[in-house]
Amino acid sequence: MLQGGTKQRTLDRSAAEFYVSDPYPTLMNKLYNEQPKDKQYRLWERYADLYPNNDLVYTVGVDKYDQDWFYAQVTRTYQPTTWQIVFEHQNDIFIGNYTLQLALASANDADLQVWINERGDFPPQHDTGKIGRDNAIARHGIHELYRLFSIDVPSNLLVKPLSPRSLINQ
Repeated sequence: MLQGGTKQRTLDRSAAEFYVSDPYPTLMNKLYNEQPKDKQYRLWERYADLYPNNDLVYTVGVDKYDQDWFYAQVTRTYQPTTWQIVFEHQNDIFIGNYTLQLALASANDADLQVWINERGDFPPQHDTGKIGRDNAIARHGIHELYRLFSIDVPSNLLVKPLSPRSLINQ
């Protein structure tokens, strides 16, 4: 797609849009050497290699999803992951609700919780409860199937000049 004289990439809503690490050399399947990297085995385990101590912090407008957002945010052994999406609200904040849309391609025995700004003792803005038994990561599926969550965010949570954060805990 061309827009304004620059080439824009068309989103395909699959894991192929996001960063996929190099596979472990000892686990590479030679049948897939000429295929996209996402076909290799156990790529999801690279998350702990990329983020050994802290989870992903993605800054909108600075980071690039195809370089900085790992295609699978999986838990470490018995520990949930917390992704942070940081953005600067450039415009005036109008009273009302804003909507955070979150597309989740796969979940296996997860509990997705969303906080706006800092995580606190109060309940999250959104909590799915236990979801998913599809085990799609283990099946290497890039099928463009996903669940879409639309989460209301009251405008009073978007405070300037601080950068609002969406904390997404799995």
